[in-house]
Amino acid sequence: MFQWLSKNGNNIILLDKKGVVGNFLREKSLDIILTPSFYWFVEKKFSVKFAFQVKEYLPSVFEEFTDTQGLSYQVISKEDDLFWLFAYDDKAILKALTDNGIDTSKISKIYFAQNVFFDTKSIDLENGFLLSNINGIISRVPDSFAKDIVKFSEIPKEELSFENGVVLKKYTNFIDENLAKKIMFPLLLLVMVEGVEAFSIWLRNKKLNTQRETIFKSYNLPQTSFQNRAILKTLQTKIKSQQKIRRFISILFNAPFNREEFIEDLELTEHKASVTIKLKDIKDAKRYKNFFLNYMNFADISKMVVKNGTLTTEFEL
Repeated sequence: MFQWLSKNGNNIILLDKKGVVGNFLREKSLDIILTPSFYWFVEKKFSVKFAFQVKEYLPSVFEEFTDTQGLSYQVISKEDDLFWLFAYDDKAILKALTDNGIDTSKISKIYFAQNVFFDTKSIDLENGFLLSNINGIISRVPDSFAKDIVKFSEIPKEELSFENGVVLKKYTNFIDENLAKKIMFPLLLLVMVEGVEAFSIWLRNKKLNTQRETIFKSYNLPQTSFQNRAILKTLQTKIKSQQKIRRFISILFNAPFNREEFIEDLELTEHKASVTIKLKDIKDAKRYKNFFLNYMNFADISKMVVKNGTLTTEFEL
């Protein structure tokens, strides 16, 4: 069975919330790449120079995405005042490793997919989802989102970057039995005092979470908002492009054609258009030029040529 090894001889696998992608030898060390199902990512500018200066702001940055209690963070300085921020739950990752039969003592390093993949094609996670670069953000999307797909084992190692590994915390219970008894009574009183309000908040949150899950399942959306924002930006760009094309066509077919004048050729792409009009008189070319300048101000004329009784105009949409 194919084993993909890094340059240091370690197995390399992808860990997704639905399982492992890639095969590994249990006796060898492991390098693990986490899909975005295990972390939250934000690209943000701060008016500071060093990554450690950003750490105090991290909980407030991520609290709009999730409950930040118990999260760990990583900050990577990219350029000048631009930083990559990551938040992740050590316990959730450790549980997934255990559930997939991975010996944590064999793990060399754990990486975020955002740090590893750059110009690769969409990567098949073999579970109905892909890893895809959407506007610079490595996102976990349904496998219908892209057509140019490769298997993880087919990606050349030189296209990957193995830097900025994550160190997971090890959790142990330091509370002994006597200490537990001492703090139990005041905690019970606190629970009773806050119980009614907490229960009310729980009911409201449960209702909101149910509605959220229904929306995510209905539209097969990624669970993390930073991925959805990247997808939304891509779709908004496509919508704007389609709106420009429809507007262009609508105005074009309302151009002041004289008798015996007609559109001889029309080519349309996402960002460009080319129109060739058969002219009755080459002097009419000026009339069309004025029409295009007045009514198609959302498109730039890149070329206009009169030749053999036709006017060919190229636009940048």
